[in-house]
Amino acid sequence: MNFMFKVGFTKYYIHMVYPEKSQYYNKYAPCFDPDLKFFATIDDTVIRDMARQLNNQMPNRSTAYKAKALLNFFHQNFTYISDKDQFGIDDVWEFPAQVIKVMRGDCDGLALAYTSLAYNMGLDVMTLRYKDHMATAVCMEGKPEWDFYESVNKKYFIIDPSHHKSKVGLAVCKTPVIAFEIPVKPNESFRMKFTSTPQPYPPTYLQCFPPPY
Repeated sequence: MNFMFKVGFTKYYIHMVYPEKSQYYNKYAPCFDPDLKFFATIDDTVIRDMARQLNNQMPNRSTAYKAKALLNFFHQNFTYISDKDQFGIDDVWEFPAQVIKVMRGDCDGLALAYTSLAYNMGLDVMTLRYKDHMATAVCMEGKPEWDFYESVNKKYFIIDPSHHKSKVGLAVCKTPVIAFEIPVKPNESFRMKFTSTPQPYPPTYLQCFPPPY
């Protein structure tokens, strides 16, 4: 797989991406808030190589520029699809490798893929979960009117890769954040939960955020 996207008139490329070689490809885990920090699979070798290629093309670029560039990458290459349409069940937190392979996902799949790439590009990023939505946020210099989530006296500006009308600093979902996590490498306990079939979130927390298209 090869990708191209633009930031203004500048083109960026990611070459020779093989998601099926990821150690997390075609693996799933039960959706469980205490495990949210693991779902970005930041040690994914495929994601790390993609991030390396991007960083090599953006020397001396600011955090804000990289955050916007990564949002453009998702907007220009990926499409939204509900878990019901893709998996036949109401909510699945798929790993980034799976999202990259099919070039589509719902809010959580796209948010986790963004988080993973952003982390591996050296950004201070977190995943935000709402009752009915998932997004990301990056710690950076932002504009006063931008939406942010504050943690440990740091402002993380909200980024929503699942909505094509979103911009850096625009919170598409207006309901309160109910969980947030800085991504960490999956541990052995989490890996033991892996299955070969999608695992839904408990029905009391089904995703109901309307598709952005």
